[in-house]
Amino acid sequence: DIICIANIQHNCINSNCATLRETQVQQERIETTCTKSVTQHQPTNIYILNTYSIHNYHHIQSVIPDPLRNVEHTAGSNKHFRNLCHGCTAD
Repeated sequence: DIICIANIQHNCINSNCATLRETQVQQERIETTCTKSVTQHQPTNIYILNTYSIHNYHHIQSVIPDPLRNVEHTAGSNKHFRNLCHGCTAD
C-alpha cells in the first residue's frame, strides 16, 4: 500500500555535478532574456528531503534511518537563493 508521496531532489553540490552550458529559457514558445544551466548529474545516491513543512512527516520518519532523523542541514544563505531566482522577461 502507498502511504504517502515524498519529493526528493538530487544534491548537486555534494555530488559535484558540473554545469555543461547555459541555454535560453522559453516561455510560451518565446525565448526570454533569462538563461538556465544545463547540468551533468553525477550518478550518486545523495538526495535532499525537506521534511520541515510536509504534513505527512510522521509516515516519512518511519522509514528514515535513525542516524538521519535529527540531522539539520542548511543549503546556504537567503541572499544566495535570491540571486539564483532572478526574474525573467519575454522579449
